[in-house]
Amino acid sequence: MAFWDAQNGIAFSDPVDGKLLLIRTADGGKTWREFAPDELPATIEGEYAFAASGTCVSVFGENNVWIATGGTAARVFTSTNRGQSWQVFDTKMRSGAPSQGIFSLAFRDALNGVAVGGDYQQPEQPGNTLLRTTDGGKSWQITGWRNENRLSVLRSIFAKWRAKTADRSRSSRMQFFNR
Repeated sequence: MAFWDAQNGIAFSDPVDGKLLLIRTADGGKTWREFAPDELPATIEGEYAFAASGTCVSVFGENNVWIATGGTAARVFTSTNRGQSWQVFDTKMRSGAPSQGIFSLAFRDALNGVAVGGDYQQPEQPGNTLLRTTDGGKSWQITGWRNENRLSVLRSIFAKWRAKTADRSRSSRMQFFNR
């Protein structure tokens, strides 16, 4: 679940009938309305999200939202109008097994974001564990961080950074991205 402001937020769960189940609120979470299935893009069989952490959905500004998936595919669902329309983009994150995909993502502005993931059952296995986008999630580049027994450290740093920047402090986000 993520909120653009005190009243407007979005939440989701794994796919139902081939589409993510998305809900939204306009009253601070008192009531929620489900997006109609025809408003949502299809998922791939075996694609889902690691939603339990609450960090595979990210919002920025007044309208932008990103949702990361895993399993069969590691993709990013993105909307620039609070979920009224969606685009879906593939990433280079490891995927193909139930334990693989994007676990968390965050954006410092409408264009620049990071995604962390891999395989939680084999955290020391080499592979792409940190991706970066500079175009709002349309394309994802592998960063210099390759998994060399660092994935658990990276996830911990990412989780602490997300918690620290939950108040949308631009200075904290800028420090993270400019390292």
